[in-house]
Formats: sequence, C-alpha cells, structure tokens
Amino acid sequence: MGEPNAPGPQKVPSDYLAVTPIEDHEATGSDLFGIELPGGMGLLRTPAGNLVSSPSSELLLHMVRELEEYDYLDVEDGIIIEPRPLCAYLLFSTQRDFIVADPQIARDDVAHSLQHDPILYPSAGPEWADQLRAWEPLAGFLLGVGAKLRHRTAYSGDELAALIDGVETRWNRLSEGGKAVVANLNVLTEGHTIASVAFAAGECSAVEFANAVLAASPLHRLFGVSLDDVSPEEQHGDALRHYRDLARVCGDYLAFFPQNGVAALVAAGESTTLEFKSTLRWDLRQNKKNDEITHAVLKTIAALANSEGGYLLLGVADDGTALGIEVDNFENEDRYLLHLMTGIKTTMGANVAALVHPQFDVLEGKRVCVVHCDKSREPVYLRMKGGGEGFFIRTGPSSAQLSPSELVSYMRDHFQT
Repeated sequence: MGEPNAPGPQKVPSDYLAVTPIEDHEATGSDLFGIELPGGMGLLRTPAGNLVSSPSSELLLHMVRELEEYDYLDVEDGIIIEPRPLCAYLLFSTQRDFIVADPQIARDDVAHSLQHDPILYPSAGPEWADQLRAWEPLAGFLLGVGAKLRHRTAYSGDELAALIDGVETRWNRLSEGGKAVVANLNVLTEGHTIASVAFAAGECSAVEFANAVLAASPLHRLFGVSLDDVSPEEQHGDALRHYRDLARVCGDYLAFFPQNGVAALVAAGESTTLEFKSTLRWDLRQNKKNDEITHAVLKTIAALANSEGGYLLLGVADDGTALGIEVDNFENEDRYLLHLMTGIKTTMGANVAALVHPQFDVLEGKRVCVVHCDKSREPVYLRMKGGGEGFFIRTGPSSAQLSPSELVSYMRDHFQT
C-alpha cells in the first residue's frame, strides 16, 4: 500500500475498507456514514469527487462486501479507478454524480431512448413468437402505464404519445436509486429502456429481465466468440446468467430504497401512518426560521413511533404539492439531515433516532425528504419546549397528546410484553 500523498493510483487491499461515522469530516452529520480508506487516504469518493455517504450504514456495508470480492483496488484521490464492475459503488456514484443533480427525466430523452429500444423492433420471422413470450412481463408493464407493446413503426401518433408518456411517468416515479439502476442497465444492455424501467419498478424479476433482453440480442455479439466455438446452448446459458447477474446486483441495491416511491405515498394521502409537512424549520408565513416548526415535525415522529410507525414527507404541502427541501434554506442536504437527527436525539434520545430512516427523493421535479419511522417497542416521550415530557400518538391524519389517564390505558393495550 502506497503513501497517502503518493502521486497516481495506489493499490489498496479491499479488506481494509471500513464503514465509519463521518461526524469529524467535512460533510458533518452525526447520523451519516462513510467508507474509510486505509493509510490516511481519507474517505471513499465517487468519480466526480462527491463523498460516498449515507444515513444507511447497511447500504455502505453492502458496498464494502461487494468490493471485497477483489483483492486490491486501484484508488486515486479517494476514487476507485479499477476495477469498476457493476456494483453498489458504481450505482451509488451514478446516483450521486448525475441523478441528484438532474433527477427529472425529460420527455424528449424518453422519446429518444424508446426510438432505439430493441424490444420495439421484433424479428419479422418465426422468432417473433418466442420474443413475444419472453416479453410478456414487459407487455403487462406497458399496459399498466396505458400503452401497448408493438413494432415501433406500427404505432399511431396517439399510441406513440401514450407509450412515451407512460414510460416517462413511471420512470420519474422511481427513487433516485431506481433511476441509477435504469441508467446503468440501459447502457449495459445497449438501450433496453423498457426492460430497465420495468425491472427498477419491480414489474419483472431478474430472470424475466434477462430473458427479455436476450430475446432481442444476437448471441454472437455478447462475448466475442463465434457460434462455431461454443454451442448455442452454452452461449444462451452464459448470456442468460450474464444479464440475470446484472439485474441481481441492481436488485440488491434497490433493496435499500423504498419501491413505493414518494409519488405513490402522496397519492395515498395523509393517514394514521402518513403525514405531510411543508418544511423542517422554515416558517413560510413569517419567512424565517421557527423552532415551533421543527417541534411539530418531532411531535409527528414521536406519534408515529408510539403508534404503528409510518412515513413523514418533508417538503410536501398539506394538499400534496411539492415545495422541496430548498425552502428550508440549509447549506446542503447533510446539514438538513444533521438538523433533523440532532433534534430527534436531543428531544427523544438515541434509541428513537435508530428507528428513523430518512431518504431524499424527487416529487414533481423537487427534492423532498421521505422519513420512514419504525414502530417503537417502548414508549417514546418527547421533551417539550417549556419543560417536562409529552406522549403523542396518531389519531387519523394528525398527532395528539394523551392525558395521564389516557396514557395508562394506552400503555396497557399498546405496549404489551
């Protein structure tokens, strides 16, 4: 292993990587984690130089385990130069370097991608029947978004518009992790946009994805060997495993991001397990910071934990309109998370903070914070601003504080051991 300041890539033993809190580093936040490189090389970064950081230590542990499959990594300036297979590090880098900066998929980009999607150009011969069988999951996916699967040249103007609109809508409803998956699969399969979006949306399995891609791909182009060198059966098996394994890597990554998506949550509306808040700290009427706004957020989190758990959407108005986290005027998203998680720890304790899982997503082209709160096995008390503690539960789409007499009954019924 080379010196920390040595020029050029350095070989780093992969088993020396370690997930660590990054509170003492430049992207401060006591509830963010990073991946420490050995020998004083600092924290792992994406190819664009962004910090590999997440509130989810499990995601980063998964990333490290994948990288440990290689004995050594070539690292320069905190960036992995080689190897760069499809893995969580590459998917995260795509998400952080490209998707976060430009999360909205433009309709023109969708139209361009679909213009070259191999699934829209089936074979003219008897192979078409086999292709259609392999594409049944994708045909079902398209029906679900209001479109049909047919040859690209057979679409009427209205049908083509419905296809583009349907794929665009479903693509934009994906989490940022889902969009990163689509971006990588689209490249690695030479333009299979429909299959990639369907897989990221959970509408087809890894094997169905592989079969769909393989049905449109000439075998001899995949691995650089002629049909005379390897039997068709062996080539088909190798190709199927190749695409299946790509999808499985992506599926493992998607497991760390909610599949229902923020748009589906908003469409469901506020309930006992879901509430919208316009801001985390900013008073929109007075146009300034207001501790009461943050306290209202904390009451909702306490109430969710004391009830059945659920979601709190920050940056979303009561009517479901996306306002975005930008209105809170934080320096960056790390500071946003720091404010949220510090408030939880200060008023409810570290045990409650462990129940809270914030992620950023996109709604109507704006960044919002999706806070998932687990149900607590123990009573959660919120430290009140005037002193003392309060106990809150969810009652319909709002939070309510229980009186001492109500609290006794609720404790007996809800927190049974």
